[in-house]
Amino acid sequence: MEVHTASSVARMTISTEMYGILLMIASGFCVTSDMVTSRIIKESGWPYWYLISGTCCIAAVTNAIFLYFCGSNWPKATETRIAD
Repeated sequence: MEVHTASSVARMTISTEMYGILLMIASGFCVTSDMVTSRIIKESGWPYWYLISGTCCIAAVTNAIFLYFCGSNWPKATETRIAD
C-alpha cells in the first residue's frame, strides 16, 4: 500500500480527462445555481431579461475564473483538422 505524503500529492497534475470532468461538474453547478437564482428573482418580481442576464453573467464569470486559474491545454495547430 502506497502512502501519499504532502510533497507527493503536491506533485500530482490534473489530466485532460479530469479537466473535462471538473468542467462538467462546474457546468452542472452553474445550471443548478441558474435555476435557483431564476426562481428567487422571479418570485421577487424582476423582469425576465434581467433574470437571464444576471444568472448568465454569474455563470460566465465563474467559468472564466476557473479557466484563468487552472488554465487550458489547447492542441497545437498541427494536431487539429484545421491545419490539414
